[in-house]
Amino acid sequence: MTAIKVQDRRISKEIRVFADFDQSASAIWWQDIDEDPEDKTTWHGTPYQVADSRHNKKEALRLVAGWLNKE
Repeated sequence: MTAIKVQDRRISKEIRVFADFDQSASAIWWQDIDEDPEDKTTWHGTPYQVADSRHNKKEALRLVAGWLNKE
């Protein structure tokens, strides 16, 4: 499994996402960028899977950021 963490401080909520971008059905998780990436209790689920972002890491960030801004 190739799980990848992606982060970007330019979006309105500073987050990182985590998913196995080789697997279409892999869930996309998010975490506040100031949290410890190794602390599994601070990761939050999203309604998205890697297929929703077309296996694109930046698109996954955009999707999750947009979803969080709606909440």
